[in-house]
Amino acid sequence: MRSVLFVIILMCFFNICFGQMKLPIFFSDSMVLQRNTNAAIWGTDMPNTSIIVTGSWGKSSSTTSDITGKWKLQLQTPTAGGPFSVTIKGSKEIVFKDVMIGEVWLCAGQSNMEMPMKGYNTKPPQPVDSSEHFIANSTKNNLRVFKPGWNAVSRTPLNTVSSGHWNTANPTTTPDISATAYFFALKLQQTLNIPVAIIVVARGGSSVESWMDSATLATAKPVIIPDTINWKEAHKTHVQMFNTMLHPFIGYTIKGAIWSQGEANVSNSYEYQVLCTKMINAWREKWNIGDFPFYIAQLVPAGAADNLNQVIMREAQLNTSLLTKNSGLAVLMDLFPSASVHYPQKKVVGDRLANLALVNNYQATGVAMGPVVKKISINKNVINLTFNYAGTGLTTKDSLSNFEIAGADLVYYPAQATFADANFSINITSVNVNSPLHVRYAFKNRVGASLYNKEGHPASSFRTEKMPIGLISRDTEKQKSNR
Repeated sequence: MRSVLFVIILMCFFNICFGQMKLPIFFSDSMVLQRNTNAAIWGTDMPNTSIIVTGSWGKSSSTTSDITGKWKLQLQTPTAGGPFSVTIKGSKEIVFKDVMIGEVWLCAGQSNMEMPMKGYNTKPPQPVDSSEHFIANSTKNNLRVFKPGWNAVSRTPLNTVSSGHWNTANPTTTPDISATAYFFALKLQQTLNIPVAIIVVARGGSSVESWMDSATLATAKPVIIPDTINWKEAHKTHVQMFNTMLHPFIGYTIKGAIWSQGEANVSNSYEYQVLCTKMINAWREKWNIGDFPFYIAQLVPAGAADNLNQVIMREAQLNTSLLTKNSGLAVLMDLFPSASVHYPQKKVVGDRLANLALVNNYQATGVAMGPVVKKISINKNVINLTFNYAGTGLTTKDSLSNFEIAGADLVYYPAQATFADANFSINITSVNVNSPLHVRYAFKNRVGASLYNKEGHPASSFRTEKMPIGLISRDTEKQKSNR
C-alpha cells in the first residue's frame, strides 16, 4: 500500500510540475510556418511521452519528451499555401487551425521599427505618411503578424513570452502593426503572391548591447547588469532585450531578419560595427539555420553639427552590411531633413528593405541598393570613383554636392564632382589638393543625398579611407607615372 501511495504521489508530483502538453504561445491558430523547409516546433509534456506532429499537407514527425518533459522536432513544410491544420498528439491532442505556409521574417530594433502604422500620439503628433489609406485597404489574410508583449526583466534568457497572438492584417489590427515591418511584408506579399509573416520584437530606445546575449557581448566589452533592473530602463540595460524579447523566438524557423536600430548607440558609434557584427553572427549561430539574410535600415541624417557621431554610425552600418555575408543596407540619406527622429516615410524604408530581399533572396530583377564605391583611381589631381550597384547609371536629383578630398595629411577640402564614363563613374577634384588620395561624401551628421543610381536608390555617406579592405581597390599607377 505504501508503494502504491508513493507511486500515486509521484505521479501527482509530475503532473503538477510538468502538466500536460504546452507549447509557446506563438504556436497557435493562424500561425505561419516557413515554406519548403523543416520547421522547428517544440514544447513540454509529461516526461518520456511520445509526441507526434502532423501537418494536414501530409507530413508528420515524431519524438519523445525528455526526463524534464521538453521536446522539439522538425516538420517538413510544403510550398506556400493554406489554410492548413497542424495536429500535436502527446498526453493530449492539440489542433492548430488556419495555419499558413509562406515566408517568415523577424523584425527587430528600437522605436523606428516599433512605431505603429497609426503613428505616435505625441505633442506634436508623429504620423506615418499615407497611413490612413494603407490601413483602410489592409484586409489581407495572407499578411500576418506576431507581436509579443513586453516581458518582465530577467537576468537569464526566458523561454516564453507572456502575451501575444497571431493577427491577420485588417483595418482593425493594422493600426498597431509596426509600420516599417508592415510595408516590408506588404511589398513581399504583393510581389511573391504568397503568405508573408512578420514577428516584431522591438522596443523604443533599446541599445544594440541590450539585444546581445551575455557571452557574445563579453567578447566586445564588459557586461554591466545592475543588481536591480528597472523595467522602465530595461531597454538600455545590457542583454535585457535578448533575454526577454528575442530568446523566446530563437529556433522558430525564419527566412531572415530586418533591423532598424542605432539611435540609442550614437554616443558610442565608434563601437557599433564590432557590436552589430557580433550580434548578427551570434543570432545566426543560435538559430542554427545558416547565414540567414539580415538587412539593416540606416539612420536618417540628424544630430548636432559639432561632432561626427551620427555619420560615424551610418558608416558603421554601411561597413557592417558590406562585410557581413548575406546582408545589405537600406540607405535613407534622402529622408533628410526630418522634423522628428521618428521619420514619417516608413513606406520608403519598408520598400527598400523588401527590395534587398527580393533581389538577393527571391531572384527579382533590379538593383538591391544604392551605389557603393568599388574602385578609386587617381590621375594627377583628379580622383575617379567607380561603383557597385550603379544600376543603369549614376544620377542626381539636383547637383552633385558634399564631396571632399584630402591628401596624405587627411585634411579635407570641398571638391567639385562631375559624372564621367557615360554616368558610370565620378571625377572629383579640388584646387586645394594637388596630390589627392581620399574622398569623403556627405560626411557630416546633417547632410542629405545628392548621389543616386537611376533606379532611385541613394548612396550612403562614405569616406574611402575607411572603406573595407578587399571591397575597394585603388589604382594609383597613373598618379605615380605622372609625378
